[in-house]
Amino acid sequence: MIRQLRALSSKVKPTTLSDSSYRPSPRQKIAQKLANEPSFEVFILKGQVLQTYRTILRAVYKIPDVKLRAETKEFIKGEFKSSKDVEDIEIRRSLLIGGLRNWKHVSNVMGLSYTDIRF
Repeated sequence: MIRQLRALSSKVKPTTLSDSSYRPSPRQKIAQKLANEPSFEVFILKGQVLQTYRTILRAVYKIPDVKLRAETKEFIKGEFKSSKDVEDIEIRRSLLIGGLRNWKHVSNVMGLSYTDIRF
């Protein structure tokens, strides 16, 4: 009897998540999908950041001096890239508001027409 159980247990493979026969239930699929999705607030903030970035770059292209334009463009890109890994939504919002305030000041100093960015 013990030999038969050992023989059977050696033939049976344990089921793992990597096993191709494992299929999650529909509820598990929905839960996994929702767990990977960003919240609505994060989604809206991402759109606002992209809108701000595009608006600032459009204004940068109006700078007549080619060298200054290139430096400003690289600076703007660097600022946005340096804060792309920030996870906390309040910090991201604060960075966006501070960046808008700084850009408004810089654009006034450079003599660019500041287009008010509204959300």
